[in-house]
Amino acid sequence: MLWIKIQGIEMEVCLGVYAEEKIVPNHIRIDISMKLNQCEAIFSDNLSDTLDYQKIYDLIAQKMLENDNLLERKAYKIIKSIFQRFEEVEEIHLQIAKKKPKYMEMCEATVIDLKMEKREMLN
Repeated sequence: MLWIKIQGIEMEVCLGVYAEEKIVPNHIRIDISMKLNQCEAIFSDNLSDTLDYQKIYDLIAQKMLENDNLLERKAYKIIKSIFQRFEEVEEIHLQIAKKKPKYMEMCEATVIDLKMEKREMLN
C-alpha cells in the first residue's frame, strides 16, 4: 500500500451560492491523498508504474473551473473523476479550503474534508 499526496494546490476560482462569489474569485487551497494498493514504481523507478502527479493536478484544475455552488459538490466530482480515470486508486482523502470566504470576514477559511473508498463509489 502506498499513499500519494499533493498538497497546497492554490487557485482563484468563482465558487459559491451568493452573487458576489459567482463573479469575484475566491482563493482556494486543495490537499489530496490517494491510496494505491500496489505501486510497481518503488521497484522500477518508472513513471508508467505509478500515478502521474501532473495528470491528477490537471484533472483537479479542470474540475475546479466547472460551474458549481458548493465545496462539497466540487470535492465529490474530483474524487469521482479520479476513481473513473485511475483504476489503481483505491481511496481518496480530499480537503478543499475557501480562504477568507466572502460574508465571513472574521473567518480564516471554510473547509470540507471528504474521504471516500472506490467501493463506496461503485455501490
